[in-house]
Amino acid sequence: MKKLILALVIIVLAYSNKAADDLALTDAFIKDYFLSYYKMPIPQAQGLTCKAYLDNIGSYDHTGVYVNLKVINSSNDTVYDNNSPVITVVSGTTDSIEISTPFNAPAVDTYTFLFVMYQDSVDAIPGNNTATQSIQVTEFLYQRDDGSYSGTNGWIGSTSNYELGNIYEFLNVCQITSASVVVDSSTEIGAQIFFSMYDYDLFPVASTPTHFIDSDDLGDTVTLFFSPPLVTDPLSYYVGMVGNTGTKQLKVQMAQYSPDFTSLYTPDQIDWFYVNSTPTVRLGINQTSTSLGESEELDWSFYPNPAQGVIRLTSPTDQKMNYRIFDFTGRILQAGAVMKFENVDISNLKSGSYLIQIGHTSKTMIVY
Repeated sequence: MKKLILALVIIVLAYSNKAADDLALTDAFIKDYFLSYYKMPIPQAQGLTCKAYLDNIGSYDHTGVYVNLKVINSSNDTVYDNNSPVITVVSGTTDSIEISTPFNAPAVDTYTFLFVMYQDSVDAIPGNNTATQSIQVTEFLYQRDDGSYSGTNGWIGSTSNYELGNIYEFLNVCQITSASVVVDSSTEIGAQIFFSMYDYDLFPVASTPTHFIDSDDLGDTVTLFFSPPLVTDPLSYYVGMVGNTGTKQLKVQMAQYSPDFTSLYTPDQIDWFYVNSTPTVRLGINQTSTSLGESEELDWSFYPNPAQGVIRLTSPTDQKMNYRIFDFTGRILQAGAVMKFENVDISNLKSGSYLIQIGHTSKTMIVY
């Protein structure tokens, strides 16, 4: 029995010494974004720096500590590879370290951020030395919900005068051109819907016209446009809200759990409350910065709008124009190259709202 007790003590002491030598990478994220995004527009995925947090539970200082960050695209290509500065993490303390070389998303894609911590000594538990994060970079869609369905905003009660939405972070200057929401099929036909934008102080800064829900909208995404678009400030917060007013109720789909103080509800635009699920309110973004590099932009237009069957693209130059047409989930539905005054066949497009893009400029196209 004494031998068994002694063996158990040796095992416990060995495990304790091993744990005492551990330095853990406890968290890592994009430095200027405190919220997670299912989709992020490419102008907001520029100039990204990252930060990692370390916890030394050991009995001695860990020296030569640094974090390597690799960013990998959907083709498994490494598009970024940089190290943090080297630091010492004192025994029994936590510390942080930054990878300050900025990452600029080169194209629409899904990017995985792989953080790996290194140090001079052998770490007791190497399994806690890594962390990962992914972002999906899109042409123009900014989306906080993960696309899951967890119910509707039926908890609002009998009132049909309210607004509901999310806080969004803006690292770079861009234009908010539109907003959209997934309308639940339980919405009453004839419900009035509109979108509003607020600054961080909850002061209204933009709104869309009102739309009346019809049968085609039920269970679908409804998109409305700000005129003029809202130009954001860099390193700022904006709140995108969908509103309903009148006697008919609007029910929108809700998604995953939302962190406190980041998804909001206000009845009659007076009192603001927090909700713990994420409304499917999304923002349409148009780039206005030159963070992707300088490119020659054409002064182009098209007509008619609304259109049916065909549109004509125009430009004051004879330069060929490469165009793309998107829906509001970010899918490219059509692409090609045309000269000025050349017709583009759009007969394959169903009635609805689309974006047509040439260069870094997007314009709204209505098909009826």
